[in-house]
Amino acid sequence: MAKKRTILIPRIKDINITPDTSCMHPILEDNTLVCLHGGRVKLKAKKAKRIKSDNVSIMLDNEIQG
Repeated sequence: MAKKRTILIPRIKDINITPDTSCMHPILEDNTLVCLHGGRVKLKAKKAKRIKSDNVSIMLDNEIQG
């Protein structure tokens, strides 16, 4: 006779989910980054969506042309 096994269904907190990195690193939409050495980088977005966080417009990492 076979042994009975208990099937464990994972709960949401048990599942290891890594968040999308673009959500973790928003970039301000002033379109200019200043490097440590003082250089400036102008950013361009492919199909930028108008997203606001605390009334500040942001451009996500994955929307920047690279």
